[in-house]
Order: sequence, then structure tokens, then C-alpha cells
Amino acid sequence: MLCLADMLNFFRLRFSISLLLVLLGIYSLPLHANTLTGTVVHIHDGDTLQVLSDKKKHKIRLLAIDAPEQDQAYGKEAKKNLSALTLGKSVTVNWQKRDTYQRIIGQVFIQHPDCKTTNCPNRLDINHQQILSGSAWWYRHYASEQGPADATRYEQAEKAAGQQRIGLWAKPNPIAPWSWRRSRPR
Repeated sequence: MLCLADMLNFFRLRFSISLLLVLLGIYSLPLHANTLTGTVVHIHDGDTLQVLSDKKKHKIRLLAIDAPEQDQAYGKEAKKNLSALTLGKSVTVNWQKRDTYQRIIGQVFIQHPDCKTTNCPNRLDINHQQILSGSAWWYRHYASEQGPADATRYEQAEKAAGQQRIGLWAKPNPIAPWSWRRSRPR
């Protein structure tokens, strides 16, 4: 016959295991909790676009990147690159939050150009492409909002673009947008 102490230990162990399973389940969830699909209908600048989904327009700020501002060096080219990649195309946006301007902060994907079927699993990460093409910086300040694999890929893409001196890296000492904005009078 089990004594009261044995029964309490059994329930404590069972509770601890249940709690552990719940916590493992929570921490294994994907980083992005929401998904939006639609068509890109407008490009605001090199890191912000507008998606039409279910007859509603959504302003999307690309997660963890910062492109030069419109009147900053390479700003127009960054916008042109984002436009070439996405304008008029169907996208999927994985997102978790909105910023203070109510823009969705997300990771934008299009079907990879090499895919010939509509259900192609091979997707192109537009945020990453903007960095890789030298059209944006990896915004390290927001790295904690990315998965570790994406943060590593974005960091490597920025290093590669800088070493190859492509895009905004073609000229020496490009000024990051966050520094450029701080230096501008409001």
C-alpha cells in the first residue's frame, strides 16, 4: 500500500513532467505566429511594401533589415531592387508584431524563380535578398526577433555584399540608415 508521501512524490513528478512537456511545446513553436498572403501592390522604399490581401491593404516593414532612406545615398536603388523582386507578385508574410506605426513587421517570401509548380516548397526570402544584393543592412538591433539560423544567414549576407563591394557597399564607408536618420534635423 502506498503511503501519503509516496503519492505526493508521484504527483509532483507527474506535474513536473507535464510542465516540462508544455514548456517544450511552447518553445518549439515557430518564431512567426501569423501568416499573411497576398499581392504586392506598392513599394514605399527599400524595406517597406504594401500587400493586398482579401481586399485590404497591409503595410509591411521587412523584419531585421534597414535599407537606405529615399534621399540617402543608394535609397532609390534599394527601392528599385525591392520593386523588381516583389511588385505585382504573390507573397507570403510571416509576422509576429506591428510597430508603432501599425505596420506589420515580417519576413517576406516569394516563390523561387526556379520553381515551375504552384506548390513549390523552395521559397525566396526577400529580406535576405535585399541584404545579399547590397540594398540593405542587417538590422542587428532586431536580431533577437529572428531565429538564430536567419540571423546567421543575414549577417553572412551582409558580410558577403560588403566584401564583394556590391550595391550600397560599392562606395567606401556607407552610412547606415539608423545613423543617417539620427544626424538629420527633424
